[in-house]
Amino acid sequence: MERYEFEMIPVPAEALNAVGITPGVTVEAFADGSRIVIQKAPGDDFCEVYNDDCEGCPYCCPCCGECLKEQFDGGEDVE
Repeated sequence: MERYEFEMIPVPAEALNAVGITPGVTVEAFADGSRIVIQKAPGDDFCEVYNDDCEGCPYCCPCCGECLKEQFDGGEDVE
């Protein structure tokens, strides 16, 4: 299993709140060239956005391809 290193990057809470990122909201983050993009994840139809193959889905395990959405959601179905 691949190990990841994490860095904490402080972002003012006011900036996150201004764009609708509040506690309980699912976000996704990715690198786009030299930028780090943090955005709200699509709502209820999250899996439909990434189609059946899950390509590019942030919940897809980079090692085995398994969908980890339930684990991130706390094991509950949030529909």
